[in-house]
Amino acid sequence: MKILFSFISFCSFFIYAKIIPSDYIISLNDNNFDEALENYKNIFIEFYVTYCDYCLSFYNNFEEASKLFENENITFVKVNLEENLNLIKRYNIDYYPYYLLIKKNENFKRIYKRSYTKNEFELFVKKHLYNSVYHLSSFEIFEKYNSNNIPSIIYFLNSKAKNENFQIYNNYSLSEDKYNFFSILKSKENLNNFNITNKNISNELILIKKNFDNFNDEIIINTSLTYDYLFNLIRTYAIPNIIKFDDESRKLIFVEKKPGLILFRDPGNFKIKDKPEEILQKICKEIKPYLQCIISGLMNQDEPKLIEFLGINYSDFPIFFILDTRKNFSFYKFEINDNFNYFSLKNFIDKWYKNLLKENIKSEKIDKFISKDYPIIKLVGNNFEKEIKFNKHENEDFVVLFYKNSCVKCQSFYSVYEKIAFKYYFKVNKHIKFFKIDIELNDLPNDYYIEKVPFVYFYKANDLNYIKLDYNDVLYEKDLDEFILKYSSFNLKEVTQSEINCINNEEHLDEKNKKEEDL
Repeated sequence: MKILFSFISFCSFFIYAKIIPSDYIISLNDNNFDEALENYKNIFIEFYVTYCDYCLSFYNNFEEASKLFENENITFVKVNLEENLNLIKRYNIDYYPYYLLIKKNENFKRIYKRSYTKNEFELFVKKHLYNSVYHLSSFEIFEKYNSNNIPSIIYFLNSKAKNENFQIYNNYSLSEDKYNFFSILKSKENLNNFNITNKNISNELILIKKNFDNFNDEIIINTSLTYDYLFNLIRTYAIPNIIKFDDESRKLIFVEKKPGLILFRDPGNFKIKDKPEEILQKICKEIKPYLQCIISGLMNQDEPKLIEFLGINYSDFPIFFILDTRKNFSFYKFEINDNFNYFSLKNFIDKWYKNLLKENIKSEKIDKFISKDYPIIKLVGNNFEKEIKFNKHENEDFVVLFYKNSCVKCQSFYSVYEKIAFKYYFKVNKHIKFFKIDIELNDLPNDYYIEKVPFVYFYKANDLNYIKLDYNDVLYEKDLDEFILKYSSFNLKEVTQSEINCINNEEHLDEKNKKEEDL
């Protein structure tokens, strides 16, 4: 019992609510629930708790809706969760109030997740009891059911006869509860009432009306519809033009592969005349068919992961990124400067759309404070190809360690790698260099596939190809040493720590003397 009431709920006030019995609503419990399923063909249930103030206020709307179906083939039901724990487990109820529509013998169950108004309850029941598309006889009836929170999809028909395109529309509406689906005859009067700009009576159209955006979307139908096409169409236009980075937008980009234009910004720190949000508002409708506008709010725990994935520094804010998950998570950066305006951002988007932009590479900044005496050179995404992939290195062998800083095995192996790098110290062995690159923070060329880390590649002099060090679960110093000696193009000399100290001390002394001479 205590576990249930710790779950996320709509009830934020601990006021005991009394659900009063009604002539239109019956009360069920664990003992008589199955009997009711047998006796009633369709039931619509409100699961509630007595101390939830919202349960009481929503119940009043639930009761008003039930009166509309007094003589219909559906029964409205209430269940007190505090007294019926078996039903909690049976339907995996983890919040309240919880609304569930069940059709005969539980062959059809649909969870209600909409606004808790009388009209929304009514539309939901009519959709699953009768027709999934509500046919409007007038604009006035639409105004009654139009919701501020749920997009309305309206199909304008040329005639009362339902064609194949409308059947596709009807089938889609059966599987989608996020929107309200309507149909209406395409007359001049209806076009004017809905403020349709395209007055062509010959073509059918779909209007997506969103009260949370300042404008609606008109889609002309001049071809045969398919279910997938309609799904993508409505999915694209029915969501807000600008959304936050959350579970919904993450699913849209990473699962459904919709490219996104993401604005990363600090809401209280703008150094430019035109705020990026204002520019985004102007441009988002134009790019909606192929780019979803997203604003990062830095309030979600997953946003820092995205920022790390893209290799962004917080000091770079505000900044735009196009993230294209259709192309192996490629991304393109647009840095905002004093000349930023609508046209500069639009030009950037147009170039991306025409495949004229070069993909950004995730790359750390090169650390300028690493001692020049240290034997391992740090590589980053921006210099990997120049330093390694396309470097002919005619008189040098290269050894590269690929690792992840978060990898425990990598951390233990790095000390081994460091020992070998000092053992064949570059100031004595002029023909070998040791490198490292963190593949979490830096992108590699597309033809590099690192299956596991840590991993070592050996590049022989005058050869752009590499040799992989194979190992099982553990990398030992002996294995790495033998691997390097086996493939080295040159004779390597072992160097002791005292020799290294002596060499570096002499160099530092020479540098000091030279500075004094210059002075």
